[in-house]
Amino acid sequence: MKTRRKASILAFQALYAWDIQCQSGCSTDDLSAFLSFSWNTEEKLESFGPEITDFARLVVTGVVENCARIDETIKNTLENWDFSRLNVADRAVLRFGAYLLLYQRDIAPALIIEEAIKISMEFSGNDSYKFVNGVLDTVRASCR
Repeated sequence: MKTRRKASILAFQALYAWDIQCQSGCSTDDLSAFLSFSWNTEEKLESFGPEITDFARLVVTGVVENCARIDETIKNTLENWDFSRLNVADRAVLRFGAYLLLYQRDIAPALIIEEAIKISMEFSGNDSYKFVNGVLDTVRASCR
C-alpha cells in the first residue's frame, strides 16, 4: 500500500474513532491514542514512519482544530439532508476531504476527492462514494 494511501486511511480511521468517542467534544491532547487505536493491523504506529504518521497527525489535528468551519462548509453543501443524519464513516471521510480542500492547497483537489472516494468505497455504504464525490466537489468549487 502506498505511503499517502496508508496515511489517508490512518487519518480517516482516527477521525472515525474521534467522532465516536468525542461526541461532546475532545481536544487534540491525545491524538496518538486515536491514531494508534484506529489502525487495525498488528503494526505499531511507529513502524509506519514519519511520512505516514506526520501526514495523518496533520489531518487529524487540522480537522479537530477547525471542525466547526469544516462541518459548516459540509452542511452548506447538503441539500435535503441534515448533517446529523450522516453516518460516522461518511462524516469522517467528508471531514478528511473538506479539511484537505480548505487548508492544504498544495494537494491537487482531484487527488483529494479521488482518495476520499476510495476510502468511502472501502469503509462506507454501497453508494456513499457518490454522495462523498458530490459533496466534496461542491466544497472544492466553493473554496478554490
